[in-house]
Amino acid sequence: MAAVVATSQPPFIGRQPGVAEAAGRSLASVLPRVAAVRNLGPTSWQIADAAVGRLDAFWQFGRDAANLLPGALVAREAGAVVSDADGKPWTAASDGFLVASAGLHGHLVVDALRRG
Repeated sequence: MAAVVATSQPPFIGRQPGVAEAAGRSLASVLPRVAAVRNLGPTSWQIADAAVGRLDAFWQFGRDAANLLPGALVAREAGAVVSDADGKPWTAASDGFLVASAGLHGHLVVDALRRG
């Protein structure tokens, strides 16, 4: 099972053309590979669930640093890999957020979330 949440704040306004389409392609590539895509409530709770293995992964497209910073800290402390959707280290300025176990994280970046 995986939790996939998209921010309600439009991350694309004023950005390079094609960002919304890239996000859509990423989501479309994930859907056939997961058992569930759902929003379970507070962002930090979902990130913590992914960090300890109750969920396979948590992915969010867009910026939402205020909600992601606490979860990123919890996930890193729990040993999960925290990055943007391209596998680069996540920062508050990143356009995406991904948390998964080390064994699954690389697969998600390379195969499931491939944007292009």
